[in-house]
Amino acid sequence: MSGETARPAPAWFVQLFAHRRWIRRTEPFPHIYAREVFTTAFYEHLRAEAVRVRAGTTDDISLWALRDGPLALFTSREWHDLLAGLTELPVTGDITGHLRHHPVNSPGQQPRTGLRRTVFPAHGEPGDTLDEAAGHQVGAVRNIPGDAAERSGAAAIAATAQGRVTIRTSALLFHLGPEQWRRGDGGETALYPVAGDRTPALVPPLGNSLVLFECTPYTRHRYLGGNSSARDSVLMYLHRPDETGRPHDTEGDEHGRR
Repeated sequence: MSGETARPAPAWFVQLFAHRRWIRRTEPFPHIYAREVFTTAFYEHLRAEAVRVRAGTTDDISLWALRDGPLALFTSREWHDLLAGLTELPVTGDITGHLRHHPVNSPGQQPRTGLRRTVFPAHGEPGDTLDEAAGHQVGAVRNIPGDAAERSGAAAIAATAQGRVTIRTSALLFHLGPEQWRRGDGGETALYPVAGDRTPALVPPLGNSLVLFECTPYTRHRYLGGNSSARDSVLMYLHRPDETGRPHDTEGDEHGRR
Protein backbone atom coordinates (compact mmCIF):
# COMPACT_ATOMS: atom_id res chain seq x y z
CA MET A 1 0.00 0.00 0.00
CA SER A 2 2.97 2.32 0.41
CA GLY A 3 2.97 3.16 -3.30
CA GLU A 4 -0.71 4.05 -3.57
CA THR A 5 -1.92 7.57 -4.30
CA ALA A 6 -3.74 9.11 -1.35
CA ARG A 7 -7.49 9.27 -1.81
CA PRO A 8 -9.66 12.14 -0.55
CA ALA A 9 -11.46 11.17 2.66
CA PRO A 10 -15.24 10.77 2.20
CA ALA A 11 -17.56 13.33 3.73
CA TRP A 12 -19.03 10.92 6.32
CA PHE A 13 -15.53 10.31 7.68
CA VAL A 14 -14.49 13.98 7.78
CA GLN A 15 -17.67 14.91 9.64
CA LEU A 16 -16.80 12.63 12.58
CA PHE A 17 -13.89 14.84 13.64
CA ALA A 18 -13.87 17.91 15.87
CA HIS A 19 -11.05 19.34 13.70
CA ARG A 20 -8.80 20.36 16.56
CA ARG A 21 -5.02 20.56 16.27
CA TRP A 22 -3.04 17.32 16.25
CA ILE A 23 0.38 18.10 17.68
CA ARG A 24 3.67 16.54 16.57
CA ARG A 25 6.09 16.23 19.48
CA THR A 26 9.74 15.24 19.34
CA GLU A 27 10.32 14.44 23.03
CA PRO A 28 10.89 12.04 24.61
CA PHE A 29 10.58 10.37 21.17
CA PRO A 30 8.57 11.45 18.11
CA HIS A 31 4.82 11.05 18.56
CA ILE A 32 1.52 12.69 17.68
CA TYR A 33 -0.88 13.79 20.41
CA ALA A 34 -4.44 15.04 20.00
CA ARG A 35 -7.35 15.97 22.26
CA GLU A 36 -11.02 16.33 21.31
CA VAL A 37 -10.41 14.06 18.35
CA PHE A 38 -14.05 13.40 17.44
CA THR A 39 -17.20 15.45 17.73
CA THR A 40 -18.90 15.16 21.11
CA ALA A 41 -21.82 13.29 19.60
CA PHE A 42 -19.69 10.64 17.90
CA TYR A 43 -17.39 10.26 20.90
CA GLU A 44 -20.40 9.58 23.13
CA HIS A 45 -21.52 6.90 20.63
CA LEU A 46 -18.07 5.29 20.96
CA ARG A 47 -18.20 5.38 24.76
CA ALA A 48 -21.69 3.91 24.91
CA GLU A 49 -20.75 1.13 22.50
CA ALA A 50 -17.63 0.28 24.52
CA VAL A 51 -19.72 -0.10 27.67
CA ARG A 52 -22.29 -2.22 25.83
CA VAL A 53 -19.88 -4.67 24.24
CA ARG A 54 -17.82 -5.12 27.39
CA ALA A 55 -20.92 -6.16 29.37
CA GLY A 56 -18.92 -6.57 32.57
CA THR A 57 -15.90 -8.37 31.11
CA THR A 58 -12.37 -7.07 31.61
CA ASP A 59 -10.96 -9.18 28.77
CA ASP A 60 -9.52 -7.60 25.65
CA ILE A 61 -11.99 -7.61 22.76
CA SER A 62 -10.61 -7.76 19.23
CA LEU A 63 -11.51 -4.76 17.11
CA TRP A 64 -12.42 -7.21 14.36
CA ALA A 65 -15.27 -8.49 16.56
CA LEU A 66 -16.68 -4.95 16.76
CA ARG A 67 -17.61 -4.21 13.15
CA ASP A 68 -21.36 -3.76 13.70
CA GLY A 69 -21.29 -0.41 15.47
CA PRO A 70 -19.37 2.86 15.79
CA LEU A 71 -16.19 1.07 16.94
CA ALA A 72 -15.94 -0.30 13.40
CA LEU A 73 -14.34 3.03 12.55
CA PHE A 74 -11.02 1.74 13.94
CA THR A 75 -10.85 -1.07 11.36
CA SER A 76 -11.97 1.08 8.44
CA ARG A 77 -9.81 1.79 5.41
CA GLU A 78 -10.29 5.50 5.99
CA TRP A 79 -8.93 5.37 9.56
CA HIS A 80 -6.03 3.13 8.52
CA ASP A 81 -5.06 5.52 5.73
CA LEU A 82 -5.30 8.56 7.98
CA LEU A 83 -2.84 7.04 10.47
CA ALA A 84 -0.53 5.79 7.71
CA GLY A 85 -0.46 9.24 6.15
CA LEU A 86 0.33 10.94 9.45
CA THR A 87 3.25 8.63 10.21
CA GLU A 88 4.49 8.43 6.59
CA LEU A 89 5.65 4.87 7.19
CA PRO A 90 5.40 1.83 4.89
CA VAL A 91 2.32 -0.25 5.58
CA THR A 92 0.83 -3.54 4.41
CA GLY A 93 -2.83 -2.59 4.90
CA ASP A 94 -3.20 -4.75 8.03
CA ILE A 95 -4.65 -3.74 11.38
CA THR A 96 -4.53 -5.52 14.73
CA GLY A 97 -5.97 -4.16 17.93
CA HIS A 98 -8.29 -4.48 20.88
CA LEU A 99 -10.75 -2.67 23.05
CA ARG A 100 -9.04 -2.72 26.44
CA HIS A 101 -10.41 -2.17 29.95
CA HIS A 102 -8.40 -1.32 33.05
CA PRO A 103 -10.42 -1.73 36.28
CA VAL A 104 -9.84 0.60 39.20
CA ASN A 105 -6.30 0.40 40.64
CA SER A 106 -4.97 -1.79 37.85
CA PRO A 107 -1.31 -2.77 38.16
CA GLY A 108 1.31 -0.99 36.09
CA GLN A 109 3.17 -2.68 33.25
CA GLN A 110 6.83 -3.07 32.44
CA PRO A 111 8.23 -0.77 29.74
CA ARG A 112 7.92 -2.11 26.20
CA THR A 113 8.41 -0.83 22.68
CA GLY A 114 5.40 -2.44 20.96
CA LEU A 115 7.74 -3.80 18.29
CA ARG A 116 6.53 -7.29 17.46
CA ARG A 117 6.01 -9.65 14.55
CA THR A 118 2.54 -10.63 13.42
CA VAL A 119 1.67 -13.45 10.99
CA PHE A 120 -1.14 -12.96 8.49
CA PRO A 121 -2.52 -15.33 5.82
CA ALA A 122 0.00 -16.05 3.07
CA HIS A 123 -2.44 -15.84 0.16
CA GLY A 124 -3.50 -12.55 -1.33
CA GLU A 125 -1.58 -9.36 -1.91
CA PRO A 126 -0.91 -6.56 0.61
CA GLY A 127 -3.92 -4.27 0.70
CA ASP A 128 -6.46 -7.04 -0.03
CA THR A 129 -9.63 -6.92 2.02
CA LEU A 130 -10.12 -10.60 2.76
CA ASP A 131 -11.49 -11.33 6.21
CA GLU A 132 -10.31 -14.85 7.02
CA ALA A 133 -12.99 -15.42 9.66
CA ALA A 134 -16.02 -14.71 7.50
CA GLY A 135 -14.57 -15.38 4.07
CA HIS A 136 -15.81 -12.18 2.50
CA GLN A 137 -14.54 -8.72 1.77
CA VAL A 138 -14.99 -6.15 4.52
CA GLY A 139 -14.09 -3.09 2.45
CA ALA A 140 -11.32 -2.02 4.80
CA VAL A 141 -8.08 -3.84 5.48
CA ARG A 142 -7.03 -7.40 6.09
CA ASN A 143 -6.81 -9.27 9.37
CA ILE A 144 -6.44 -12.76 10.75
CA PRO A 145 -8.71 -13.74 13.67
CA GLY A 146 -7.77 -15.02 17.07
CA ASP A 147 -4.88 -14.68 19.49
CA ALA A 148 -2.83 -17.18 17.47
CA ALA A 149 -2.37 -14.54 14.79
CA GLU A 150 0.46 -12.90 16.68
CA ARG A 151 3.81 -14.62 17.13
CA SER A 152 7.26 -13.30 17.78
CA GLY A 153 10.88 -14.19 17.11
CA ALA A 154 11.71 -17.66 15.83
CA ALA A 155 8.05 -18.75 15.88
CA ALA A 156 7.21 -16.08 13.33
CA ILE A 157 10.10 -17.10 11.10
CA ALA A 158 8.97 -20.72 11.21
CA ALA A 159 5.47 -19.66 10.18
CA THR A 160 6.47 -18.03 6.89
CA ALA A 161 5.51 -21.13 4.91
CA GLN A 162 1.92 -20.81 6.17
CA GLY A 163 1.67 -17.05 6.63
CA ARG A 164 2.89 -13.60 5.74
CA VAL A 165 5.13 -12.13 8.43
CA THR A 166 4.86 -8.43 9.26
CA ILE A 167 6.19 -6.15 11.97
CA ARG A 168 4.18 -3.55 13.82
CA THR A 169 5.04 -0.18 12.30
CA SER A 170 2.98 2.19 14.46
CA ALA A 171 0.90 2.10 17.64
CA LEU A 172 -2.20 4.10 18.48
CA LEU A 173 -3.81 4.54 21.90
CA PHE A 174 -7.23 6.20 21.91
CA HIS A 175 -8.81 6.94 25.29
CA LEU A 176 -12.51 6.33 25.93
CA GLY A 177 -12.54 7.70 29.44
CA PRO A 178 -12.69 7.95 32.42
CA GLU A 179 -15.36 10.60 31.98
CA GLN A 180 -13.60 12.93 34.43
CA TRP A 181 -9.84 12.84 35.03
CA ARG A 182 -7.61 15.10 37.10
CA ARG A 183 -3.91 15.11 37.80
CA GLY A 184 -3.25 12.58 40.54
CA ASP A 185 -6.00 10.18 39.40
CA GLY A 186 -3.40 7.83 37.86
CA GLY A 187 -3.72 5.66 34.78
CA GLU A 188 -1.29 7.62 32.60
CA THR A 189 0.91 6.18 29.87
CA ALA A 190 4.60 6.99 30.34
CA LEU A 191 6.79 7.69 27.30
CA TYR A 192 10.47 7.16 28.08
CA PRO A 193 13.45 9.12 26.72
CA VAL A 194 15.61 7.29 24.20
CA ALA A 195 18.68 7.64 26.41
CA GLY A 196 19.56 8.89 29.85
CA ASP A 197 17.56 8.99 33.06
CA ARG A 198 15.30 11.96 32.33
CA THR A 199 11.76 11.89 33.68
CA PRO A 200 9.31 10.27 31.22
CA ALA A 201 6.53 12.25 29.60
CA LEU A 202 3.10 11.30 30.95
CA VAL A 203 0.10 10.99 28.63
CA PRO A 204 -3.12 11.43 30.64
CA PRO A 205 -6.07 9.13 29.90
CA LEU A 206 -8.34 12.00 28.90
CA GLY A 207 -11.43 10.87 27.07
CA ASN A 208 -11.44 11.57 23.32
CA SER A 209 -7.64 11.91 23.15
CA LEU A 210 -5.01 9.86 21.36
CA VAL A 211 -1.29 9.26 21.06
CA LEU A 212 0.32 7.78 17.93
CA PHE A 213 3.95 6.77 17.40
CA GLU A 214 6.23 4.53 15.39
CA CYS A 215 7.20 1.18 16.94
CA THR A 216 10.99 1.10 17.15
CA PRO A 217 13.52 -0.40 19.58
CA TYR A 218 13.63 3.04 21.25
CA THR A 219 9.94 3.87 21.74
CA ARG A 220 9.68 2.54 25.29
CA HIS A 221 6.39 3.18 27.02
CA ARG A 222 4.21 1.66 29.71
CA TYR A 223 0.87 1.93 31.45
CA LEU A 224 1.53 3.23 34.96
CA GLY A 225 -1.58 1.79 36.64
CA GLY A 226 -2.92 3.02 39.96
CA ASN A 227 -5.98 4.51 38.27
CA SER A 228 -8.70 5.80 40.60
CA SER A 229 -11.37 5.28 37.92
CA ALA A 230 -11.88 2.50 35.39
CA ARG A 231 -10.25 3.21 32.04
CA ASP A 232 -11.31 2.10 28.56
CA SER A 233 -9.15 2.51 25.48
CA VAL A 234 -8.56 1.33 21.94
CA LEU A 235 -5.07 -0.04 21.37
CA MET A 236 -4.21 -0.78 17.77
CA TYR A 237 -1.30 -1.26 15.39
CA LEU A 238 -0.52 -0.81 11.72
CA HIS A 239 1.99 -3.17 10.11
CA ARG A 240 4.86 -3.15 7.61
CA PRO A 241 6.58 -6.00 5.76
CA ASP A 242 9.22 -7.91 7.74
CA GLU A 243 12.41 -7.54 5.73
CA THR A 244 14.90 -8.43 8.47
CA GLY A 245 14.22 -12.08 9.31
CA ARG A 246 16.09 -11.59 12.57
CA PRO A 247 14.29 -12.98 15.63
CA HIS A 248 15.93 -10.54 18.06
CA ASP A 249 14.34 -7.44 16.53
CA THR A 250 11.01 -7.77 18.36
CA GLU A 251 9.73 -8.24 21.86
CA GLY A 252 8.47 -11.57 23.11
CA ASP A 253 5.68 -12.22 25.56
CA GLU A 254 7.61 -11.81 28.79
CA HIS A 255 5.96 -8.46 29.56
CA GLY A 256 2.40 -9.75 29.36
CA ARG A 257 -0.31 -7.98 27.37
CA ARG A 258 0.76 -5.68 24.57
